[in-house]
Amino acid sequence: MTVRILVLPILILIVLALGVLVYYICYKAAINRKLREEESGAHVPMASTESVFKVVVVIGVFIMYTSLSSKIVNLKDQLRDTKTELSDRIFALQYELEEMKQAAKKEASMVSSAYYDFGEVNTKEHTAELKLFVSPKSYGEETEVSVVFRGGKIALKNNGRGLFSGSTIVPIFEDFYEKCMICITEGGVTKTEEWENAPQGRQCFNCLPMLAVGGGGGSQMSKKSLRVEYEYELFPVYADSFQNVTLYVKKGDTIVNELDFVNGRVSIEQSYSIEKGEKGETIEFYIKGVDEYGYVHEKLEGTWDIGEGAGNEAQVTFVNEGYRIYAPDGTLLTK
Repeated sequence: MTVRILVLPILILIVLALGVLVYYICYKAAINRKLREEESGAHVPMASTESVFKVVVVIGVFIMYTSLSSKIVNLKDQLRDTKTELSDRIFALQYELEEMKQAAKKEASMVSSAYYDFGEVNTKEHTAELKLFVSPKSYGEETEVSVVFRGGKIALKNNGRGLFSGSTIVPIFEDFYEKCMICITEGGVTKTEEWENAPQGRQCFNCLPMLAVGGGGGSQMSKKSLRVEYEYELFPVYADSFQNVTLYVKKGDTIVNELDFVNGRVSIEQSYSIEKGEKGETIEFYIKGVDEYGYVHEKLEGTWDIGEGAGNEAQVTFVNEGYRIYAPDGTLLTK
């Protein structure tokens, strides 16, 4: 838009400048002609029509070129604006279409709501009670509601207000991604519908508290000196759900530092050196805590992997943070 606004004044200035230049050239030519006539006493002819025509043609071509360049710039701007406008319209249409699909799906659904929750956790079997809740849009005294989940059929009971509920036992450290179907039987006719938001994957991350750590700081690795500098102030977000929250620093298989959280916080500012003969070692920074069920949670803040590199330097790789859960007896339950 700015380019379009500036082009017209610039063209006007260029035309005025060319007009002044032509006028100046003609004026100087007339003066020179008069001076030559006075000196020679003879008539000096004016510039030929061909010469004047050439000058006019050059000026005209220049003005046309400038005008075409301006039009090209304007067309490019218009094309860019049109593309942006079309992209915005396409995005808006896609959003509206998705909303219409969701609305149509909700309207056609037999269910007004479906959700789940967790009950008691069995730390010996590593299972938990999964509670299922379904509310049909319409129901009667003879309406039967069930859920097909992980190959089994779970019958739900009506609590008298149209909310049907039931439960099953699920392993919390196993992955499962089977479809979950809601079945509603009324008048001898059974209709089914997929429960899209049914529980999937490992349920340990849903039924157990997660050790989330807040705070600020950072760590860096010097390839030249083979030294890790770590500076952090951390605090567990869900402190009430965990006990014995500790920050560990592990070099290879050896724990080289262990700091307990005091009043819910821990601070560390330290360097860890690595000898040049220790290439292939790792330095890990992680938080550990025990939840209310006795599971040990380990949240990796970062791992420095010291691999073989060129020359005498080490190849340093920072591994993304991860999360591990151990049984009370120390068995790793998450891979």
